[in-house]
Amino acid sequence: MFTAAAAWVVDLTPADRRGRVIGLFGLSAWGGLSAGPAIGEALHAIAGYDAVWAFAVLAPLAGTAITLRQPRDDVTRERPVGGDPLFVPEAVGPGIALALANAGYATMAGLVGLHLADRATGHGVLAFTAFAISVVATRLALGRIPDVAGPRIAAIAAGLAEALGLVIVALASGWPVAVVGAVVMGFGFALMYPALALFVVERVGDDRRGAALGSFTAFFDVGFGLGGPVEGAIAALGGYPAAFWAAAAFALGTAPISSRLTVAPSRAAAASTP
Repeated sequence: MFTAAAAWVVDLTPADRRGRVIGLFGLSAWGGLSAGPAIGEALHAIAGYDAVWAFAVLAPLAGTAITLRQPRDDVTRERPVGGDPLFVPEAVGPGIALALANAGYATMAGLVGLHLADRATGHGVLAFTAFAISVVATRLALGRIPDVAGPRIAAIAAGLAEALGLVIVALASGWPVAVVGAVVMGFGFALMYPALALFVVERVGDDRRGAALGSFTAFFDVGFGLGGPVEGAIAALGGYPAAFWAAAAFALGTAPISSRLTVAPSRAAAASTP
């Protein structure tokens, strides 16, 4: 669903606004994941589990109804000769960078509360909330950065900001400093996905955009799925600060990868044509 909708959004968006729109579209998933548990808890308290599962059934049906009212895309797609590869090659480089960045998200989500509790300062929920608010605010207020500065500069800056935020959290002896680190990290994390997604959509033709975005978003899950256990093991062996230092190193690794990513010259020229 997310992959199909992302490809659809890109098809409907002018090339010079794609970075911002991709970022805003990503907030739909972010908003659903954030609001879903709260809605489920409220429904359970009011009417029990049957109400929770009824909502879980009706929500995607409502999404389908909204989808049917949206404008069509007119892109003609043909199945590639020889079938589809497991991963679209043009998505692998940006995807690896995304996976490294998402390991930092897994660390923030899973360990910031334990880290601050271990420092006897608490308020881990406050730090994570500051991170989430920073992501939303950055996408809304600064979502044009990948379009204006270009995907390479935006991705490098995002990786450096995420790494800096994680270092601040690692060094934090109290929750106020951790909140500052969470805000800085949120800024970088918010720009990383749309910046890297721009590389993907500009490297492939219209007929392969859905497959490319599918491969790219799979790396998001890889980063979170592997990042959590890896960072948990590092925390168990070296303590919570070590886990955040390792996550910062992963985020920092996105910068050299992003600096080497390129867009096909013909596509770059087409994207810049009014």
